[in-house]
Amino acid sequence: MGRMKFLLLCQPGEVAEYMDKVAGVPLEVLKGWDADAVAAEAESLGCKANFAASEQLRKLTGGLPLYVQGALRVAASGYGGDVAKFCADVESLNHTTTTPQEIVLAKMFEALPDDAQDVAGLLSLADTSVTRDEATALVAAGLSDGAKMLPKAARLLSSAGALLVFGDGRLKVHDAVRVLGKARLDNLGEEAAAKARKALRDALSKSLVDERDPTRLAQFVKLLGETGEVETVVDLAGHEFFHEVGLTPEFRDVLHRAAYDSALPPEKRFWALDALAFTELRDDDLGSTPKHLKAMRDMVDQGALGDREKLELASKAMLLAAKLGDKQRVFEALEEATSTASAKSSGSYLVSGWPV
Repeated sequence: MGRMKFLLLCQPGEVAEYMDKVAGVPLEVLKGWDADAVAAEAESLGCKANFAASEQLRKLTGGLPLYVQGALRVAASGYGGDVAKFCADVESLNHTTTTPQEIVLAKMFEALPDDAQDVAGLLSLADTSVTRDEATALVAAGLSDGAKMLPKAARLLSSAGALLVFGDGRLKVHDAVRVLGKARLDNLGEEAAAKARKALRDALSKSLVDERDPTRLAQFVKLLGETGEVETVVDLAGHEFFHEVGLTPEFRDVLHRAAYDSALPPEKRFWALDALAFTELRDDDLGSTPKHLKAMRDMVDQGALGDREKLELASKAMLLAAKLGDKQRVFEALEEATSTASAKSSGSYLVSGWPV
């Protein structure tokens, strides 16, 4: 007769930690649904969700089926099935209907000491895992005694299943708990949250020199927007690396705000629009491209920009016309680019990859 094996399912907490550490029963965290499964569930419940919205909902709920389904029902009844709009409201804490996730987790979260809740709130600013040193810098920036509070708070949060501790020592608030953690930030005040964001931004900036982690890069760009360094994001968008891998949703959001921010210099706004148009043309997502090109055209016509911008606009206009099958507009854009290049005496230019 074969050996009998037991599989124990339990909630995170002291009992699970005891069995793992003392009884020697290996603890394995069950992972939730991926973005494809979330999208399929959204469709079955009558909701609209592209990949970006499905991935955002997965992050907000930790992919846990009960929380995903509860959130989708709220999106279906209160947002006309628009998952992206629902997620945006949850991220900014503007939703008015409490989700099952919040009801279930609120009791666990509220039972934690105030210090642990404050630490969870600050760590919730990080969408990605952080090292112990990064976590210390982040918490210390938001709380005067943050560095001293972190070790004990981390143990309590980990025991409650609210904090994930990875094998390399990195920490991350469980995705499903981050909604409650962000709400806790209100108790700390905007000044504390702003200092913590800047500390996290600086820590990520240092790490990206040696490690081009896409999730850390997305978080860094998001924080640049939140800390008012939009022009830096525009400069980054022109880097060859982003032309190869594309722009994350966080990157696009910051660029879109920059593109239509009249307080920014015309040159910065132009190149923000150019980056958005480049990505849309590459991905054949042309819904907003004509609007972006019109805004670029208006700035060029106002005379505030140079020949480089004129050539780039002609290039994008030619690509859009080609994708739309407008031959006449293709030749008009080519003539515009050729005329601009001919007006300069310094050699040739590249338009859409072809020398003119």
